[in-house]
Amino acid sequence: YNQGVIAVNDSDNKGFISAAADLKIIRNGSELISHKAADFLIQGDEIITGDSSALFQFANGAVVKVLKRSSVKAVSFGSQFRMDLMQGGILTRIPQMTSGSGYSVHTNDSVISVKGTEFGVTYADGKTTVVVTDGTVIVKHIPSGREYDVTSGKSSMVSGDGKVTPLDSGHSLIMKGFADLTYVESLSTKSPVEIQEILDKLKASDDINGEETHQSKRMTLEELKTKYGKLDEVMLYNGRKFTGVIISRGSIYKILTPAGVVSLPAKEVKGSKIVQ
Repeated sequence: YNQGVIAVNDSDNKGFISAAADLKIIRNGSELISHKAADFLIQGDEIITGDSSALFQFANGAVVKVLKRSSVKAVSFGSQFRMDLMQGGILTRIPQMTSGSGYSVHTNDSVISVKGTEFGVTYADGKTTVVVTDGTVIVKHIPSGREYDVTSGKSSMVSGDGKVTPLDSGHSLIMKGFADLTYVESLSTKSPVEIQEILDKLKASDDINGEETHQSKRMTLEELKTKYGKLDEVMLYNGRKFTGVIISRGSIYKILTPAGVVSLPAKEVKGSKIVQ
């Protein structure tokens, strides 16, 4: 598998590992040697991803995706659910929680608290960025003490000025793939084919901050055509179309577009053609 997947144990809030790849779990200062269904994710574990992401699902309905090259500590699985993000990014879907319960993500300079929502947090170069696609999160900038809301469709690079801006195309693409994931009760009961379908969706929605998107300047369609000598149109079975340059095929299609790299499972692609 190209992803590390953590499934839910139906009897409690601990996660157990159903499938894993480039994923490390540090417990009490030592790395777990193997990742299998008998291994539980417990409070205090640190999760470190390499070149793949990891999906966590919990019995309380929470779904957490740890993006690649990230480090996260599971501080608390109790009524006050808490994840500490040391590096990289996580995307989170939280169901409406009961009175007295809560969920928060902590970075070195920020605390992001929710009651029920879908949001993402990244931490890099000493800066925390929050993106929200459903509901509202409460952001606290620790150095200044400033607290403010970030609502659906908005993002914020957390600071004392509390500035909030509309989601850009890159963040929208990341969150769109995450939103398409559904909560799955106990992945360990799924067949290999069913698990692979879940993994394909997870891979397609992986963070798109790969080498292809680390451009100082994103290109227009005309600039893409000039550089690559053509433009491709990719048609999906759901009717959507993407115009850009196909940069890889296989189980996952990657299309370089003016908005960045779009990754799609091949089974969702109806066809492609050169349009110019």
